[in-house]
This record gives sequence, structure tokens and C-alpha cells, in this order.
Amino acid sequence: MKIFRISLLLCLALFSSFSFAHGLNLKPPCFNPQVVRWWEVIFELSLEGSYFCRLEGRVIDGNFKAVFLWEGLMEPDEPDVILYHLSSRALLWEAKEKETDGFTSRETDFSSHAPPRLAVKSLIRQDDYLLLDFRVESLGIPLSWPQPLYQLLLPSSSIPEQKQPGIRYNDYLDEGSNRLAIPVKEIARQVYEENFSWSWNFSPDLSPFERKHFKTEHRVKARVRIKPHF
Repeated sequence: MKIFRISLLLCLALFSSFSFAHGLNLKPPCFNPQVVRWWEVIFELSLEGSYFCRLEGRVIDGNFKAVFLWEGLMEPDEPDVILYHLSSRALLWEAKEKETDGFTSRETDFSSHAPPRLAVKSLIRQDDYLLLDFRVESLGIPLSWPQPLYQLLLPSSSIPEQKQPGIRYNDYLDEGSNRLAIPVKEIARQVYEENFSWSWNFSPDLSPFERKHFKTEHRVKARVRIKPHF
């Protein structure tokens, strides 16, 4: 599996020259009887979540909301595919944090801060499916502190599994699945579009007398759209 980052104009020029030079050699035997030259790929991910920290007498409640859009192109490289990155951006980013120390309370809006980034790393061939390998980069919290104490795990695919000390992302799936499996036969015949969803909850059982406590949860909706070009 290979992935490249290139501009849209360069990518379209590459596909035009390549298909002219190689013609029918691009035909992927197990993709389609027709000649699929390349695909448009769109991946959209919507996210809502919250977190809670108790640190040395301070309580911090945070919540966040985001919509990410990734766009790319793909060409057959039997039995795999080559993925070309075009763009990745946040269409929406909202984040707020409330800090209480027992006497005072302060709420801060961090929506103007740079959002985390969605990265699509590859499409991994597994039997008759392509598995989307992606990750939203982690977020350092509390947002109001100059040095974060925790790294907030954000959505990622089932393989390769995202891990941090003491936390394996796949172990805390609450509902749904983060395995985004795309049937090879379906993307070869027509426009493929599928929705996925899951919820994730990390809430360890700790004594209320613990000096430090941290928990977080998020809910995800994802959409994959792949359009073949012949």
C-alpha cells in the first residue's frame, strides 16, 4: 500500500499521462471486468465528545465538536491500491472548558484555537475488502493550561490499533465499530457510499478520594464515498 501527497492539478496530469501511456494495463483483475482507471475518495467524519479531570482540588469539564473532510484519489495497483492525498481540513471546530476550584468557576471558549488534524494513512487490502486506516490526532488537555497533563485519544480506525500508556482505543468501544471495511467489488462497479458510526467511552472506576481522575467519551459518524472513473 502506497500513499502520496500531491496537488490536485499535478494529480490529474499524472492520471492523464499514465492512462494514455499504459491504457488497458491499468485493469485490475479482481476489481472489475471494466477498466477502472482511478477513483475519487471522500471521507467525512463528525465528532462530539467530552472529558472530565479532577486534579489537586480543581475540576475541569470540557466538551468539543468537530467535522473533518479528507479528499484524495486512488488508482489500482493489484492486489492493492495507491492512495493520493489531496486535502484534509476541519469544516467545524468547537471546544469549551470549564474550570472550578471550589470557590470560583471560569469557562473558556477555545474554538478559535487550531483544531486537531484528520490523517488518512492508507487503504489496507484484506481479502475482499479495503480497510481504511485513519486517525484524528490526539488533543492535549486541559486546554487552559500551558502544559497539558493528558493526551485525549480521538477517533481512529481498528487497524493498526491506537495505543497510549494504559489505554488501547479498541478496548473502550461502547457501541458500533471503527472497522471501516470497503468491499472491493462494490467500488469497481459504481459509486460507493457508506455510513459508519460508533461511540467510545474511557471511564475507569476510581475512588472519589483519588487526587487525580480522568475520563472521556466521544461519538462518531463517518461517511465514505468512492467514485470510479473508467
